Amino acid sequence: LQCEVPTAGQAPPFSSSSLPQQHHNHSFPLAMAVEVAVSGFQHQVGGHFGLLQCEGHVAKPLDARELAFYKQMTPRFRKFAPVYCGTVQVKATAYKNGRLKLWSEKRGANPCHPGPLSNGSRHEKVSPRSRLQQEEADEDMAAVMFRVNGEGRVEVETRDDTHHWAPSCQIKVVQRLLLAGSAGSNFILLENVVHGMRRPCVLDLKMGTRQHGDDAPLAKQDAQRRKCAESTSAALGVRMVGMELYEESTSSYQFVDKMQGRRMDERHLRACLMRFVRGAGRARTAALRARLAELKATLQEANSYRFFSSSLLIAFDAALPDSPIQVRMIDFAHSTFDEFEGFSDVAYEGADEGYIKGVDSLLDLIPSTEDERTFDAATTRDSLVITDLMRPLGADSSPVVSSREASPTPPAVNTPAAAL
Repeated sequence: LQCEVPTAGQAPPFSSSSLPQQHHNHSFPLAMAVEVAVSGFQHQVGGHFGLLQCEGHVAKPLDARELAFYKQMTPRFRKFAPVYCGTVQVKATAYKNGRLKLWSEKRGANPCHPGPLSNGSRHEKVSPRSRLQQEEADEDMAAVMFRVNGEGRVEVETRDDTHHWAPSCQIKVVQRLLLAGSAGSNFILLENVVHGMRRPCVLDLKMGTRQHGDDAPLAKQDAQRRKCAESTSAALGVRMVGMELYEESTSSYQFVDKMQGRRMDERHLRACLMRFVRGAGRARTAALRARLAELKATLQEANSYRFFSSSLLIAFDAALPDSPIQVRMIDFAHSTFDEFEGFSDVAYEGADEGYIKGVDSLLDLIPSTEDERTFDAATTRDSLVITDLMRPLGADSSPVVSSREASPTPPAVNTPAAAL
């Protein structure tokens, strides 16, 4: 494992906002191996592949193209991406009583994040995380755990405030780890943007008007074109992949998943965005708009880059109103640029207009923050109608925005295993 364990008095790997943007390829001296615990990632709100978490990082199943893209990413986009921290081999061990342990090994103590880490700007200095933040991080590790039933199938145990999409993806990854046996599987290790947040609110948006890579089979290309045409991707260049939002008034989380997001039209997308930025507040929404404008300018200046099927991750901590909002470009398995080595990609000219269209749509849909009364009126009006507006889009007549009470403690409840 290419990171070090955060200890008391040491800042956690939290945000790339304060980091020199670089990837890290550590080589450790021979040392005694230390077993490192791995668990499901509670705050996954979308995606095809289950995400795990390890020592304050996100572990994503390794894709050769995505790994190469992280390593070759130029500084202009590296500042918008999660910090790449190397790779890690994860293994699964099943016991006779049904307990399932996910683990990896670590040798040495080289940090993947040099220097102090903050949850804010790149230049601010922050104190080490508090005991409360450590307790919240420990609770996250216990929020998604796995077992093996008598038939050898993986079952998942989650807290009530875990997005239902997380275990549905992760259970498949864990099943594959069991099949891999002692060989395990390789994962990309990335910065966990929500690490240390007490009430993470997360928005995952699929960006661009095209969602298939150049190497996709024709059948998949056709399927992806249909998804774009039938969703807001074609018209707006952006669609909802997933959302979790903590509502202070009800002490509960509101959830949207990618199937529901795919059925949204512009009204539904606007309503969800309004609810999200209302929770973020005016100051963080202003910072979000500024970051989007910066991203747009970067995209316009970047010749040949294409971010097919990439997403934009936006997150903030509802428990800390003065904490910053985080914005990251993620999911680069189908991204390319003219100097991308190791793959025979199509050479593109000009900027990624599909992605830029999506950023423009977000800037149009997210209200201006210049006038407080106008901002409050817009976000309140649109967000209050969301449940009735979106009810027809839910599966089996259920509302798109579902609610679960937030758990103050981490006990888990059994959830039936998904069909694999």
